[in-house]
Amino acid sequence: MKTGNLLFSAVQFMFAMLIILLGVFFVGLQYASHLRYTIADFFSQSAHFSFIGYLILACGGLLLAGFYTMHRGVYYRIKMGRNEVLIDSAVIQEMAREYWKTIFPDQNLTIEIDLSNKQKIEMFAEFPLLSTKQQMATLEKAENELSQILKKNLGYRGEFLISIFIK
Repeated sequence: MKTGNLLFSAVQFMFAMLIILLGVFFVGLQYASHLRYTIADFFSQSAHFSFIGYLILACGGLLLAGFYTMHRGVYYRIKMGRNEVLIDSAVIQEMAREYWKTIFPDQNLTIEIDLSNKQKIEMFAEFPLLSTKQQMATLEKAENELSQILKKNLGYRGEFLISIFIK
């Protein structure tokens, strides 16, 4: 699983748990009259409102910053001599999608590309159900052919990773 998806899932889980716990809290508050009076006293002091407001604003700002970093563009950098080129991951993804369409023309498979901080390409690809022997043959062929495609079109000579999801 990609890091961005993992972070998003964790935030979504925490938010859902917060809502559930808030519901449990209000259901239990009906049976604890002394706690209701304590909470009413807490909210009657105006100094606590600003503290709660700043705390919520800080949490919202952190969430916003996290989502911004998850969804900003990711580019692959190719540096040759004094020249440098930035390539969007969507370009690499489209090349990979075209390649896998030639291998599995009758399938509509999902392909995603992730670029690591060290400029390593990781490909997440769906595969139809194949025998282990067919999978290995397809992956060996893909390793050679995708290496050639990336080298020819982008000048990428490094390693790349392929993560397979069997559909």
